[in-house]
Amino acid sequence: MSGLFSDRVKALDLPLEGCIVIGSGIMGELGLRESDDIDLIVKEGVFESLTDRDGWYRIEKHDRPAYVYDGHKAEAWLSWVSPGDAGLVDFAALLPDTVVIHGVRFTSLSYIRAWKEWYGRNKDKADIALIDHYLESTSE
Repeated sequence: MSGLFSDRVKALDLPLEGCIVIGSGIMGELGLRESDDIDLIVKEGVFESLTDRDGWYRIEKHDRPAYVYDGHKAEAWLSWVSPGDAGLVDFAALLPDTVVIHGVRFTSLSYIRAWKEWYGRNKDKADIALIDHYLESTSE
């Protein structure tokens, strides 16, 4: 394995066309910083298939169901809180704000930046600075 974040996602052996990496995963893939956990928004069929998958177990978190795979530090969700507290977004709603890198679909840097700006934790502010620096350096 090459050590890319996308390789960790592929190791989950889920149908990639039914998964979107959310959160800081794209930052790990682009080498902006380490991204330890794998957070996914998945299509309903993928979500339901996790019931029978070894290593995955269902939990309730943030008043929503999720599946967790501790061995891969992964969580799979049907929905995620959108920036601006505009409610929950699912796979179909996120799809236009995604990019495919090394065969894995990620939420775009601009979407993640907007989400982190809205959420506003100290670690989010640090990530915004990293994203801005990356975007400035790639636009030159």
